[in-house]
Amino acid sequence: MSTAHGHSSRAGGILKKTWKEAGNLKSGLRVIPGVGPSIEQDLIRLGYPTVESLRDADPEEIYTRDCASRGPVDRGMLYVYRCAVYYASHELRDPALLRWWNWKDGCQKEDFDE
Repeated sequence: MSTAHGHSSRAGGILKKTWKEAGNLKSGLRVIPGVGPSIEQDLIRLGYPTVESLRDADPEEIYTRDCASRGPVDRGMLYVYRCAVYYASHELRDPALLRWWNWKDGCQKEDFDE
């Protein structure tokens, strides 16, 4: 959990990016858990250059457009897109829903309610 080397840290169960990571962001999209340089470029290419541009977007449509533009895409990308849209669309976020793997088909939000 060292922040001196630019790693993510946790405070109060919320994933936070360190100042060093924040300074390296190109579009701001990398504040979204699960979005690194490659997925950031995918989102920009698909017309989502900012977190705000993802607000209330349709993750299924993003995934369909991604597949149409570059051929078959791993289904895991849909789960990342679902997580990204959730992040962009909510100010108060459930920490469990900031993990892309919790957006797999068949997972329900109530599975993570305490």
